[in-house]
Amino acid sequence: MKTNTLQKALMIFIIAAVVVLGILSGRDKGQVRTVILEDLEKSAVDPLQPRELIPVLNRDYPPGDPQVNELEKNIQGKIVQWEVKVFEVTDDQNYHTIHIYPDQEMVGAIVLVYPRTPQELKDLDSLKEGDRLKIKGQIQKLSYGKVRINPAILWNF
Repeated sequence: MKTNTLQKALMIFIIAAVVVLGILSGRDKGQVRTVILEDLEKSAVDPLQPRELIPVLNRDYPPGDPQVNELEKNIQGKIVQWEVKVFEVTDDQNYHTIHIYPDQEMVGAIVLVYPRTPQELKDLDSLKEGDRLKIKGQIQKLSYGKVRINPAILWNF
């Protein structure tokens, strides 16, 4: 009987520890994200513009295309400031994913925008297809012919 009681107490302790660790790790991620967004806000902007990427990305190309691979190596990690036209917006837990459709002026892009204030959250929630906005963000990678920018912030909204 003492063994059952000890096992139950140990199980309750483990569950409580997991819950507490989950809460603490979530808080740490939020604090880390805030520091990253503050650093992004202060970072110098690379002059790279979307239209410079159009000849390589807005065309049909096979997987593993050397020109695309070279482009990705050259742009990965750059901080860019672009004006984009919204195609679709989805609201995730801590950010909004903005899909940008490629056209004559813009490459396709997926931009993960993290609101920094309640007003920015409201602005992001109100976005619809065709709206234009300025973002500042870090190019993470190329994905299926689109530039993935993560993290990003609203800039002069």
